[in-house]
Amino acid sequence: MARQTRAQPPPDLPLAAVARTPGEVADLVRRLAEVGQTAVPLDVEEALDGKASVAVVDPQGWEDSCRRALSTYELRQACPPAVLLTGSDPLALHRIEPTHGFLDLSLEHREVAATVSRARRARERFAACWPEPLSDLPRQERARIAALLEAGTGLEIRSDREGAFLQAVRTRMVGGLFPTAREYTGAVARNGAEVAALAALLSVGETYFWRYSGQFLALQALLVPSLPLAPRGAPSPLRIWSAGCATGEEAYSLAIACLEAVGPGGEVEVVGTDLNPAFLAQARAGIYRERSLRNLPVHLRRKYLELHPGGARVAQALGRRVRFDRLNLGGGELAPWAAANGPFHAIFCRNTLIYLSRGAAERIVGVFEGALSPGGGLFLGASESLLSRCPALEVSRGMGSFFYRKAAAVPAAASPPPAAASSGGAAGELAAELYGAGLAALDGEEVEGARRAFQELVGRCPGDARGHGGLAILLANEGREAEAEAHLQEAARRRPILPEVPYLRGLLAERRGDELAALRHYREALATAPDFFMAHLNRAWILRRLGRHESFAEELRCALAILKTRPRVASWLTGGMGREGLLSLVAESLAGAAGA
Repeated sequence: MARQTRAQPPPDLPLAAVARTPGEVADLVRRLAEVGQTAVPLDVEEALDGKASVAVVDPQGWEDSCRRALSTYELRQACPPAVLLTGSDPLALHRIEPTHGFLDLSLEHREVAATVSRARRARERFAACWPEPLSDLPRQERARIAALLEAGTGLEIRSDREGAFLQAVRTRMVGGLFPTAREYTGAVARNGAEVAALAALLSVGETYFWRYSGQFLALQALLVPSLPLAPRGAPSPLRIWSAGCATGEEAYSLAIACLEAVGPGGEVEVVGTDLNPAFLAQARAGIYRERSLRNLPVHLRRKYLELHPGGARVAQALGRRVRFDRLNLGGGELAPWAAANGPFHAIFCRNTLIYLSRGAAERIVGVFEGALSPGGGLFLGASESLLSRCPALEVSRGMGSFFYRKAAAVPAAASPPPAAASSGGAAGELAAELYGAGLAALDGEEVEGARRAFQELVGRCPGDARGHGGLAILLANEGREAEAEAHLQEAARRRPILPEVPYLRGLLAERRGDELAALRHYREALATAPDFFMAHLNRAWILRRLGRHESFAEELRCALAILKTRPRVASWLTGGMGREGLLSLVAESLAGAAGA
């Protein structure tokens, strides 16, 4: 955006008082008067439309609405005011952007006056350059800020995140009243707190209890039972690290999963770490809205949370097992922190490494590996895989998920394992890892993560069927049948033999109306994988349409028997229907067939 010339605003723009309701605005005006400041009552829209040079905002009770209103600065013609929040909690600055600072009304009159005066002068300088802060960043400044951010946190600004990066920089420039990109770059270079604030805006805070439940079930049912937690009867607590814990739902979910695994007499310690101080403040408070609880089974809610209308608070018995530390995974403090706080039986770091540079991610994985106890597990996000081969970590699968297990300690007298005769074994393990990551990403509805995993698989293991098979699944789900069929043909010419290939061919045949071909392809899938329950189900529906009712019922019985052995089902395979829904559907269909 080219710089526009605007008249400098008059110096007598008033100090505004902004709050949620007229009554609260009147109260704020009174409190400002008590510390010697004359303010006019305005609503947030008026203040942001240029009718004030400084807006004193009380965000109490309307934090979300306040944040949304302040974020609309780009849609307005007028230069926004300097926004000062009432209170003294600096974490609010990370929750409500863009804001300039705080106005602590408990301070002496002269200190309050000095804060307002500084904000007014900063806003005058800022307004004289408006709207330059909304212009495209010069390439040189953009590169410098990105380099400083990567050096300080490990975050890498790739092409697909360029828009989010520019938006975060603009927001920080408006909040801090930096009139030029050069001034803001200097602030980032001088101030580690500004680097952290910028990184916080680029953090994805979306999380909830029991998110991607397969990994919690794998921790609970596969990893924990295999750990030597209490040698010779001595107490040995189960210790878990939630790295990049955001607002804490993952850390509390880990504590719940572990308590369910070890029983009421077991000891569990979970530590959650994050760079964003506002996230950590919410995590420590342990108060969550209903939306954060949507995936947590009802019996676990009742057991571990104090429920109230609209949400819940973490119960004391759960909260005392979880603590939170501020930690920059991409900073130099990571390794000392891990050495001082480890070892851990499991480390969860999900959907974080994908935002980091390759070098930073590999350094972090190296620290994780060292911080794991022998036999411990590293759980990454569904769309993430280890960026380099770690000899001490091997892939484990189960419960519809995967994780990396650290090898148990090898006795001193043991002979080293023989070297691999060729790269075939390593290539096969890499292909299995990427394919598992892609399927897990699909199950978590992370389509682009799945696409990256499958495309990487095709590029790095061109002779393996799984990359083409995974892309065929993606394309079939997107309705791109011709492209899916081309990848299925490529997969059929390679190894290993995948049951997904004939299964998808059956789906595509059904879409074309060729039900006999679909029956044949589903039978081919079952010949490769007899427990492929969706092939049984799809055969059942075709057979019913063909009037073959006995065969229809037999296929349903096979599917039901398989489903009863599965703790969960992959949503990418079932079209989003969960296990309980499928069980009900099959049972009702069987009952209907028996009564026919």
